[in-house]
Amino acid sequence: ASSLGVSWLAKRISRMDRTPTHSFGFKRAEVLASLVNTVALMGIGVFLLVEAVRKFLHPEPVVGVVMLVVAVVGLLGNLFTAWLLHAGSKESLNIRSAYLHIVMDALSSVGVIVAALLMMAFGWFWLDPLLTLAVSLYVLRESWPLLKKSIHILMQGTPEGIKIDPLIEEVESQPEVVNMHHVHLWTTDGTEIFLEAHVTLCEEARSRT
Repeated sequence: ASSLGVSWLAKRISRMDRTPTHSFGFKRAEVLASLVNTVALMGIGVFLLVEAVRKFLHPEPVVGVVMLVVAVVGLLGNLFTAWLLHAGSKESLNIRSAYLHIVMDALSSVGVIVAALLMMAFGWFWLDPLLTLAVSLYVLRESWPLLKKSIHILMQGTPEGIKIDPLIEEVESQPEVVNMHHVHLWTTDGTEIFLEAHVTLCEEARSRT
């Protein structure tokens, strides 16, 4: 719920108009939200990892019925929310991080339901830490690429899928261009791409301008 709140707030901020003090606008708020949500998700993953190890060393009985009811309610809520966010997760890094939160919850709920049924039937309490370990490792594995992408954007890295050298070669192949230098490519939110460069024109082209 908190991750959805952060994503919603960032979405609202990102739609604000550009100002003289924020000439690029506020779209990067969504990348910041993605970073916050992803770091929080990885923190949860590490916490679950520690809890799994602790419960392996010191097993505890689990009330299967309570575990089952909570997991079913959680699964239904997560499936509905994931359905709402699915389309937006393909376009926005911010929504993708919130969507990842929900999918992780939904997957863990399915595992918890299965584990609860097995524990109620056979008393296999070791399934609890085993499931926790599996979920935590999956969360960390899925979160890492999202974390790297968020940091890459915030560090003004070159957008994915764009290579600067072929771009320079294409521009310099034009007859009126002498050279192109000081090239900078970046994105504010993973979708809007900006280019800044110095282009030296030949004498004839400069005289026409």
